Amino acid sequence: MNAEYRGENTEYRKKHTHHGFGRVYLAGIGASMKSAAAYRVNFLLMNLFDLVWAVAAPLVTILIYGSGASFPGWTFWEVMLMQGLFELSSALCAVFVENIVWSTMNHVREGSLETVLLKPMPPILYMVSTSFRLDSFGGLLGGLVLTLIAAGNCEIMAISLPLCILIFAAGFAVNSAASLISAAASFKWVANSRLSEIRMSFENFGIYPVKIFPSALRFAVTFILPYAAMGCFPAEILLGRFDYINILLIIPAALFLMFAIWFYNHMIRLYEGVGG
Repeated sequence: MNAEYRGENTEYRKKHTHHGFGRVYLAGIGASMKSAAAYRVNFLLMNLFDLVWAVAAPLVTILIYGSGASFPGWTFWEVMLMQGLFELSSALCAVFVENIVWSTMNHVREGSLETVLLKPMPPILYMVSTSFRLDSFGGLLGGLVLTLIAAGNCEIMAISLPLCILIFAAGFAVNSAASLISAAASFKWVANSRLSEIRMSFENFGIYPVKIFPSALRFAVTFILPYAAMGCFPAEILLGRFDYINILLIIPAALFLMFAIWFYNHMIRLYEGVGG
């Protein structure tokens, strides 16, 4: 199978990757919509759960500010803005990328990965195409509503929106890269759900102001694994308090994504059969 993967389909893949990916991605969205239509109760319950989770996520912050405490330099609604942006970033990853972890794991466990390797396009593009999750839109809606409500109660610098989007995209790239690495581990380590739990634990660093962390951890979530770009930094940009040296986080975010793509493709080549 490795020989087939590296051999006879290689030239065809190179020629047809780009518009083939677009067609497959649209087909993946269509399949997700058909699945949602076929299992309507599951679709509604999953979206309702994600919506409730997104709305309930700031509960700790509500309790903190309700008790008279606070995050230094942040008002209640400013923290809500930060956490709304974080929920929005996390939900976007859940909709477009995160399902690749479970999809890859299931293909390896069930022995159906060979059907993916024989398709005339790079396996990573096919897996991303078919990982679209319509049942995660509840979290997306919750994050968007929370962000808009919080923004309406803060003094926002609209002129900073383009930079905010750029840094937000870097945060999305970091979270997507972490999902790809978790998925890639499945080719050798099938029962790796704990790895995803570790990834989600790191992700949570993006939901709080970076200045509350020790300097070493602050550096790590800014320039090594810049999860602060998921919530804190986009909020700081909109509020006009962003330290522009932190724009450099775009570099490690891009490198991390490129490494994740390389690592996924590399681990595919190490795949030996059912069970990883």
